[in-house]
Amino acid sequence: MITLNAIEQRLSTFADLHFFVQSYGFGAPDEVDLDKFTAFPLMYVVYTGATYEEGQKVYAFEVYVFDRPTEQEQKSTNRREVVSDSEQCLEDLVADVTNGGNVFLFNERYFVESSSIQPIIDERSNLLSGALLDLSISVPWEASPCNLPIDGVSPVGGEIAYARRGLLRMLTQDGTTDVRSVNTIKVTNGTLTDEGNGVVSLSISGGGGTGTVTSVNNVEPVDGNVTLTTDEVPEGSTNLYHTAARVVTAVETEVIDNANFYTGGVGVISWNTDRGSLQVTLENGVTLLLGQDMPVLAKNTYASTIDKGTYVMFTGAVGNSGKVEVQPLIANGTLPGYVSFGITAQEIRTGEFGYILATGEISGIDTRGQNGETWTDGTILFADPARPGGLTLTQPAAPNLKLPVAAVVNAAANGILLIRNTTGASLSTLHDTQTITPDTGHLLRYNASNTRWENATPATVGPEIAAVLDSDDITEGSTNLYFTAAEQTKLAGIEDGAEVNVATNLTNTTTTTTVTVLSSTGNNTTLAASTVSAAGVMTSADRSKLDGIASGAEVNVNANWNATSGDAQILNKPIIPDELSQLAGTADDITEGQTNLFLTSSERTAIANIPPQFFQVVQDGATAITLDTGDEGTYIRCTASSAVTVTIPSGKFQADDEIIIEQGGTGQVTITAGAGVTLNNSAANTAKTAERYSVIGLKCVASDTFTLTGERELV
Repeated sequence: MITLNAIEQRLSTFADLHFFVQSYGFGAPDEVDLDKFTAFPLMYVVYTGATYEEGQKVYAFEVYVFDRPTEQEQKSTNRREVVSDSEQCLEDLVADVTNGGNVFLFNERYFVESSSIQPIIDERSNLLSGALLDLSISVPWEASPCNLPIDGVSPVGGEIAYARRGLLRMLTQDGTTDVRSVNTIKVTNGTLTDEGNGVVSLSISGGGGTGTVTSVNNVEPVDGNVTLTTDEVPEGSTNLYHTAARVVTAVETEVIDNANFYTGGVGVISWNTDRGSLQVTLENGVTLLLGQDMPVLAKNTYASTIDKGTYVMFTGAVGNSGKVEVQPLIANGTLPGYVSFGITAQEIRTGEFGYILATGEISGIDTRGQNGETWTDGTILFADPARPGGLTLTQPAAPNLKLPVAAVVNAAANGILLIRNTTGASLSTLHDTQTITPDTGHLLRYNASNTRWENATPATVGPEIAAVLDSDDITEGSTNLYFTAAEQTKLAGIEDGAEVNVATNLTNTTTTTTVTVLSSTGNNTTLAASTVSAAGVMTSADRSKLDGIASGAEVNVNANWNATSGDAQILNKPIIPDELSQLAGTADDITEGQTNLFLTSSERTAIANIPPQFFQVVQDGATAITLDTGDEGTYIRCTASSAVTVTIPSGKFQADDEIIIEQGGTGQVTITAGAGVTLNNSAANTAKTAERYSVIGLKCVASDTFTLTGERELV
């Protein structure tokens, strides 16, 4: 039975839990001592008695909630606010008893018989305001003589042991209680019975079915039906619930383990949002993007560790394991291009296995450049013929392999490369070409009978090929040397009166047959007139004869050339290959033409001794420049934006050599002497350029001794 003490405990709990109420009291009305209560609002409960009806007991209470309004000058407004808040608090109490939601539990069967609220306004000095709730609460009560605690009578009183009942309620459509307490509800094909202590049984009879639902846990009927979910129905021993935890366990134990995956990172599949692909974690932190990357597990047979990002080549197989062996690719043309394999996705130590990527992306490597190069986003990289396994942005020249293998996706210290392995091809590996021991001078011709290209000598190509020969097509002689295009370019660049490595000032005197070169040092020399067998100066008589010859004059010229006549002059007549055998000798046997002139051996030697840089401006953007043989007579223009250091090494130059240096960029140029070199410089100047576009000169005055001149920075 629910006692007064039980209800009072519920009221006290309500006051403790409600955010509006700050203190609680219980007793008679005249026992309210406001001086004892310092925390407001106050909830005070007065018990006024109980009444008994069939099957129930009704408790009557007066429940006060009041507060002390503040600010006397606005007491009317404050009193109204306190009354309103107090009424809301008491309405919460009525709602909780009615619905059994929080404090007054539904399964203990509390009912509100009646309730009314009236305001409280106290005009005493401390000014109390609030509201009073008249509340009647009914609970189940059974007048059972079997449970009377009396000795010596019959029947004998026994232990009071009955289950709490009253869980079943029938509500009208508007939600108000119609029948407050029933133990059994009869339905069309059975009964719904309150067994007590939260147990409701449904006995089914008729209608084609029998059975009993033994438990409906705290589920109220909705529109006459009790709807249960798996949260309310206990799990059976055979048909188990499909929970999230069981799914994870099943996936990990049944799927991952059976697929030889591991839970420690390797073999884990995840979604890579940035790449839009499933990602599998491989050994040593290597990741595989499904559908995008093509990795191969390979063994390093190289003598040392192969770094991550190295271009490797196929070198063999590991027995019958299906695995391959690799080493850094040699791309200088000594090996065919089809041995190229891919780029290492990890560091692979000697004798160990690692992943090679033939297609896809490699991240986590330095993509800012190699071997002094600067790479940027979008740079195309080739196999470097100078460094086994290296990459370069410069396309190699034949016979080096021309293999574009990667593109820089992100140029950074921790960047990304897009890999697309390329295998090279040569003429001999083309499917429609067959070259059999090719030799110098061989031509490629098409053989229609077997639909392929073949190499052949000019004699076997056929007479249908005609040739027009000039001095470019004839072997150079030992006396009359060819005047090559490079030599002509060099000669055209020499200004009139140019001198090189001149030790002294020269003058000359002439006669009708000789020229005497006078040296300021006294080392004079006389040039004699030329003869038929020796070169020399032109005499005045020869010059008069030359001036008398009309421009374009010819002598002893044959109008045509016949291959059978033995004439020695060629006037651009087409030559049939079969007739080439009738030509004998070298260029020494051919008259010099008007355009392609011959050089004597001494003339060629003189031109060869002219430094190619002598009359050129050399642009140099480096910040550290070491002079070398061949820089004599050169105008070096330093274009760097940072400070430049030019070093003079020992043993590279001889007396009278000169080098001109300009500060063409914003970087100041400093001249330094290498070990064993003496640099002479005036005390008023430093060995640095004064400003941009200033020019300084180095003059070699003796072996490894130089004097610095020009626009230098003041001390």
